[in-house]
Amino acid sequence: MAAPSTTTISFTPFAMPPLPAFDNQFLQTWIRVGSVYKDTLDASAQDLFMSSARIIQEHTVRAFVSAAQACAQALAENATKVQQQSLVRFASANQKAVEIMGQAWIEGMTAPLRQAR
Repeated sequence: MAAPSTTTISFTPFAMPPLPAFDNQFLQTWIRVGSVYKDTLDASAQDLFMSSARIIQEHTVRAFVSAAQACAQALAENATKVQQQSLVRFASANQKAVEIMGQAWIEGMTAPLRQAR
């Protein structure tokens, strides 16, 4: 009886074909393509940054102008209110001064009459 023969099967499921040789022209083409996208992204990013900065600047200036106008209006209203209160106080002070002067005049005129009694 003959000895059983053994056969080995060589099986490499992940055999890869040899990589093609990349020449410099192919690599340069992809670098140029990538450069186009980089330039586009850079320009878009710069536009976004500049337009955002411009919007922030415009809104900040508007806020300052609005705040200054509101402050000026509030100060004018306050000045008017204080002036009106001041006029009322001076009118009251004038009235009290007239009363004091009137009482002094009456006392001055009636003092000799009181002494005569």
